[in-house]
Amino acid sequence: MKNRVKDAQILNKFNYNTLDFKQRSLIEQRTEEIKERLKRSAQDIWEIGQKIFEVRSQLEYGNFDSWLKAEFGWSRRTAYNFIKVYEAFPERATVAQLSIAASALYQLSSPSTPQKIRNELIERAKQGEKITRQDIRLALEPTKISVPNTTLASEPASSSKQEIVSIISKSTQFIEPTLSTKLNQKLEVSDDLLLKAKIQSEGWYSLGHKHFVFYGDTASAQFYQVIPQVSLAIAITSNDWDHDWLIDKSENLVVLKESFFVQKSISTFISLLSQPGDIVLFPWLPDQHIIELTNELQRIVIAGDSILERCQKAIAQSQLEVEAVSKFKKL
Repeated sequence: MKNRVKDAQILNKFNYNTLDFKQRSLIEQRTEEIKERLKRSAQDIWEIGQKIFEVRSQLEYGNFDSWLKAEFGWSRRTAYNFIKVYEAFPERATVAQLSIAASALYQLSSPSTPQKIRNELIERAKQGEKITRQDIRLALEPTKISVPNTTLASEPASSSKQEIVSIISKSTQFIEPTLSTKLNQKLEVSDDLLLKAKIQSEGWYSLGHKHFVFYGDTASAQFYQVIPQVSLAIAITSNDWDHDWLIDKSENLVVLKESFFVQKSISTFISLLSQPGDIVLFPWLPDQHIIELTNELQRIVIAGDSILERCQKAIAQSQLEVEAVSKFKKL
């Protein structure tokens, strides 16, 4: 029995043998340091976030997930809670001065918390006041009344309340726009179109001088910190949910498990929950027709994916002119 337990523990270990000596030494050291600091004080959280950030830069996308699960049993959402604290407070000394609960620190670091509110609460914490989640919630209340106009100038106001759909039941009846039939076609993108996609390095790309696609990790600050308020976000994913910021960024949010993804439902959600000219956000691109379809429905697309092939296929299928941009700009 003891041997079986030992074998099981070995199977759950992260495989460091796939790394070169320099990577292995750094990551093993950071792993032990993180474990030592799991006391959850504000300063410890910042330091853990810094070290996770450094490890993430050394590992490929899927390998980072494997390391998190093997060493700590964490999802990426947990890891990004630490990383967001590190990114929100560039100076370690600032965090060291704060009198703040750990749960409040995560919320204070969220991209949905305006910088002005964050600065005010930091000053109160520096004065010795213990900041709690309730304090942050009360400070954020006035900002909920009037949403800043960070969206496109042509975007019409939306009165719809946020809708979150976790799983679409097979028995649900959908209104089927004619464009949705395109998504039934099992077509491969031609090699010529893929060559025109011009996606190689991580970053932002514009399509037809109208839409934007991000190749990279859409849970990273490089993506979510520049996203404006959108009318609709459709998240189709098979991964752990680590995009909580979508709730604050979208008027309507639809979350679909990739295994339950019904292609024809996408056009229905777009038609019912947004208007022509609205921005529709896709933090994942599991289907090559998504950008093409949304464009034909006269919506503006902001999309992203960490998988190069997905970005290439979706861009190629749209047949729109693609251009790399040094920085995402809100039009």
